Amino acid sequence: MEDNPFAAPKGPVQPPRGSHGGPPRQIPGAPTPQRTPRPPREVDPELAQLGRRRLLHFASLMLLGLLSSNLPLPWQIIATVAFLAALVTGVRALITLWKAHVRGAALPMIVMGLVLSGILLASSVTLLALWPLQMERQNCLHRAITVSAQEQCEAEFEDGLKRLLNTDQISNPFGRLFGT
Repeated sequence: MEDNPFAAPKGPVQPPRGSHGGPPRQIPGAPTPQRTPRPPREVDPELAQLGRRRLLHFASLMLLGLLSSNLPLPWQIIATVAFLAALVTGVRALITLWKAHVRGAALPMIVMGLVLSGILLASSVTLLALWPLQMERQNCLHRAITVSAQEQCEAEFEDGLKRLLNTDQISNPFGRLFGT
């Protein structure tokens, strides 16, 4: 009978000595590498309290901005100021809670709130940049009694935007692509 190296073994197979299957070789006198877990950092209670207070102010300013964003135009300035103040307060709260070593869901929630605050701030600034057109639209809609009069106000607003931005494709920006 010939020994076929590709044939299945007939008995239990032992790993060769000194290979990867055994314990690692130790160098005599060398220190053994050990990872000691870092103890959890202590939460600074004073900074944590300050951070929670700033977080509460951040949430209050966001709520104020959201509620005032639906007011008529002169009062929408409150929303812009509230979103800007919320952005500053949210960053300060994030830094304070980070320095206090507060971990968990609070930090990602603040980051998401900051992103939302930035988007809402940009939206409210854009509305204020179109102040004259917005005031004309608001006054027209206030005087409009019928649905057709409201549609006329919206059409005039779109025409004003087209003139301001010097384009004919505001209502349908894909019109050039699809030929409509």
